[in-house]
Amino acid sequence: MEKQPSWSPLIFFTLAAGLFLFRVEYDFTVYNRGGTLEVYGEPPYRYLLHLPKGYTDFGPPRALLIFLHGAGEVNKELSLVGTMDPAFYARKAGEAENFPFIAVSPVTPTAGWEPDLVIEFLDRLLADRRFRFKIDPTRVYLTGFSMGGYGTFQTASRYPERFAAAVPLAGGCLPDDPETLRDIPIWTFHGDEDDVTSLEDTRKVIETLTALGNRDARLTELRGYGHGICENVYSRPQLYRWMLQKRLPRRRGR
Repeated sequence: MEKQPSWSPLIFFTLAAGLFLFRVEYDFTVYNRGGTLEVYGEPPYRYLLHLPKGYTDFGPPRALLIFLHGAGEVNKELSLVGTMDPAFYARKAGEAENFPFIAVSPVTPTAGWEPDLVIEFLDRLLADRRFRFKIDPTRVYLTGFSMGGYGTFQTASRYPERFAAAVPLAGGCLPDDPETLRDIPIWTFHGDEDDVTSLEDTRKVIETLTALGNRDARLTELRGYGHGICENVYSRPQLYRWMLQKRLPRRRGR
């Protein structure tokens, strides 16, 4: 009996080629061009992941920027947070080329940001390989708006060794021990007509840190602005250049 030809190798190589082409196209559209993914991972937070334009699995590690939203976005859709975070405004202003961060915007299910949970979230990001992240652990930055501004101050004061710089917007609070913020670069922004959060509180924080010897603590008061300042701040390429100049010392085991 004549032996029938086997189609198994042909099928295998056809499928392999198809998967390879799919992967190349996926990398090009989502990674190389920059892209946003909604991630419903493990607790404590679901989050938006923004990959920078030109990102590839084979390139150098990228800086990580974490954005903490305000009270109006508590337990809301990820798409809503994606209309007010740094990556959104950088792209809207045509600054995508100057925004080289892996940017992450978590959503908290309850009011307030717990510093311990933010750090737990950060540790999971650094250990996560599902998306083949390449994060530079010496360039991790924290920013937030309003409730997220307070959360930025609180988290940075509890874990100052984890962040190369902090950028709180429209929310200033002095920790119980201000000394913890003496060595971390901080650039905070506040509208001088803000009737939701106190500009005076933010001024007090920066004045205290300056008196303690923090030479890289600054406040930019936005003349004529109320509470909503995200677009003004996150559209500034000089802010991102300032961030990227700040680095943590590389720790053993990293």
